Amino acid sequence: MYILTIDLGTTNFKVFLWNKEGKIIFKKFLPTPLDKDYSISPFLLKNYLENTFEVLGKMGKKVIGISISGMGEAGLLIDSTGKPLTNIFSWLDTRGEKEIKILEEIGKDRVFEITGLKISPKYSLAKILWVRENLKDLWKKRYKWLNAVDYLNYLLTGKIITDYTLANRMLLFDIKKRNWAEEILDLCDLEISLLPKINSAGSIIGDLLPYWQEKYSLPQIPIILGGHDHPIGSLSLSLSDRILLDSWGTAEAFLLSTSYPLLDREIGRKGFSIGYFFEEKYYIIAGIYFSGGVRKWIKEKLKWCIPKSFNEPTNIYFFPYILGRNIPSPNPNVKGIFYGIDINTSILDLKKAIWEGMFYETKVIIEEFKNLGFSIERIIVSGGMTRYKNLLELKSDILNIPLSISKERELTSKGSAYLVAKNIYPYEIQKNFLNNEFKEIYPSSRSQSYQERFQIYRDLITKIF
Repeated sequence: MYILTIDLGTTNFKVFLWNKEGKIIFKKFLPTPLDKDYSISPFLLKNYLENTFEVLGKMGKKVIGISISGMGEAGLLIDSTGKPLTNIFSWLDTRGEKEIKILEEIGKDRVFEITGLKISPKYSLAKILWVRENLKDLWKKRYKWLNAVDYLNYLLTGKIITDYTLANRMLLFDIKKRNWAEEILDLCDLEISLLPKINSAGSIIGDLLPYWQEKYSLPQIPIILGGHDHPIGSLSLSLSDRILLDSWGTAEAFLLSTSYPLLDREIGRKGFSIGYFFEEKYYIIAGIYFSGGVRKWIKEKLKWCIPKSFNEPTNIYFFPYILGRNIPSPNPNVKGIFYGIDINTSILDLKKAIWEGMFYETKVIIEEFKNLGFSIERIIVSGGMTRYKNLLELKSDILNIPLSISKERELTSKGSAYLVAKNIYPYEIQKNFLNNEFKEIYPSSRSQSYQERFQIYRDLITKIF
């Protein structure tokens, strides 16, 4: 008996089969069909589901539960028949920048107090308002706005529902009331009926539709509600307000679990976001928008590779604001720069400086968590970028903190599998889907030199930005 999970990421659509021991016995990666305008064709994603079940049918494995999780801040509009009226707008899509300014009428502090988010075009509300203003004929046919993960679940079950972690990322969710934010809906003149019902991740949505069962000779399989990749990935870990999850993929998210929502205005002004899991579990999250994604950028645009080693610090400072700056002074218009280039600078120096700068920026964020009163004792690192040991060693040196590298890179999918296991298996088997295998990386003797360079980096931020 097996669990099927799907992780809809910015880079890949990832499919996994998990056995009862909590191990992956099959995986398949398909490139996320991200268009030049950063939108995704819902029809191509449906084809990916077809491909998944075709393979599953041929394997003849008995699947007893399915769960899908993936990127937040991505959604589309459908009509009353379930037909997509738009592409899926991803978090990288900035359309709606003009329309989202309507929230300035109640102010960014009030928006944060309600939603735990800052005003930004990356969130679903901006895309909803953009569609209303720019695609008026399509808007007349509107029925529901679905997150990308919700749409995949709809294709499987015919049910329209989202979970709290995805609702959190729409700029339309009231964290205190744990429901859609009526104040924002009223301000934007949007009907609440446009939005799906919200339930907790881990709840049963429904069974696999007869279409899939008959076409691919599959049994009746329950579909379990997943959610936003970073929070769902943390479910298989024992997080607390002292253990930080560093989820390092195309984007990088830093997440701490809390027992209540930290909706202080100063926290919002620094660029942190607040979210709700379920029950009495909340989280605070910060990120670097384009962290692991820099690897693809330097490979495709600069034709550079990651240096094989980082023997000593460079004297070049790279500010990694490829998609703007976040913590502690959010500014989407800031651009990345190199500083300190002279006649002795080599290409290798620049290659190394990119990653030094990325981790200096990470250290800035860690320090800001500490300034909020968090005493971080451990950092758990997960995600696709953990395959680069040399980068992890450099990261530990710069942060001057030991890193616990999750041996399971696919934490989002393991979190989804855990949600299924909780519905199906007894506790003794559920424990197999908790993550407790790590490899420790400790700072080396080079760490002190990087601490000195970091102070220069911080000073330069103040002078330049």
